Amino acid sequence: MSVRQYAKAHRLIFCISMALCLIGLACMFYLTLRASPDMETLRLPKWFLKSAVVRWLDHYGVLRNVPAFFLLAIPFRVIFRDRPEHEYVLGGLFLVAALVEVAQRWLPTRHFDLRDIVCSWIGLAAGWLSTMAAQAWLDRRRARVKNPEVPSDASP
Repeated sequence: MSVRQYAKAHRLIFCISMALCLIGLACMFYLTLRASPDMETLRLPKWFLKSAVVRWLDHYGVLRNVPAFFLLAIPFRVIFRDRPEHEYVLGGLFLVAALVEVAQRWLPTRHFDLRDIVCSWIGLAAGWLSTMAAQAWLDRRRARVKNPEVPSDASP
């Protein structure tokens, strides 16, 4: 099934997934290329800035890339799950994650860290593989619902 056919058949899922892809990429570029890596410098409501999530993100700097890129991989996998070139999409995400981190070398208030790239790649791979596993589970479940096995003790 092509991306166009998938978009027609599952319009709502496709639109939501595409919006999440674009929002995720925009957030990645903004958060990675802005002057400060600290979440507390974002203009967000005070109740959010005081939350455990923000404290965790600021405390575990490099590791925050794992859940962020995990979440970024999911809508891309949903859109390109049945396409033979989905590996190229994952490769493109790997490349973009690395290039955005390398771009920090030229920002005066940021620095390049190879661990950021590795954590980004771990998050992308984990999100992609988790989505693949969930899709395989759903496919098996749908197949069982469509073709339920007849118990061996059933009479004809």
